[in-house]
Amino acid sequence: MSTAIAPNPGSGTWGPLVEAVISAPLALSTKKRYARKLRVFLAWWDLSGREPFSAALIEKYIGALHAEKYPAFDINHSLVAIKRLARAAALRGWVDISLLEHIRMVEGPRVHATRIRQWLSEPQAEALMEVIDRETLTGKRDTVLIGFLLYCGLRREEAATASFEHIRIIDGQPCLVNLVCKGDKPLTKPMPRWLFAAIQTWVDAAG
Repeated sequence: MSTAIAPNPGSGTWGPLVEAVISAPLALSTKKRYARKLRVFLAWWDLSGREPFSAALIEKYIGALHAEKYPAFDINHSLVAIKRLARAAALRGWVDISLLEHIRMVEGPRVHATRIRQWLSEPQAEALMEVIDRETLTGKRDTVLIGFLLYCGLRREEAATASFEHIRIIDGQPCLVNLVCKGDKPLTKPMPRWLFAAIQTWVDAAG
């Protein structure tokens, strides 16, 4: 089995990969957060001795963040961004598929959720979306469903019953149209353009 060798982080060749990661259809705040976390990771990698890019390296970085008392959800956001970076590297042939699979299997710390009866803030909603692994088919589906809940204000039952027939473009704006909601009332809601793009990405991946 051949082993691809990724350039070291100080070679300047990883910058375009970061750009590739943030060029995906994501919310602007998510793009900024991914770019920031990847810059921090690449700087740490450069300072830690430039050992080969691997699952072990990423686990070591996760351990370093944990030692610095970073919150579990923040560590998981970094891990998602790094996995996206690994996929971009694999597309360039810098890492082989088996290595990519090992990296995708790296797990972050468990997040202990507390049940609360209040709306999520915008940063909390964005943080929840970032935890999803959008490289998998299940993750692409979850991005759409949770996007319906957080950014279209749908209830669980409404999100579960939404179909392609309910998606329309009205005056250039993607919308959910005539979706039956509570009280059997038809509902029309605009959706973010990135969510519409996420639906297309999920459909394409599902075939």
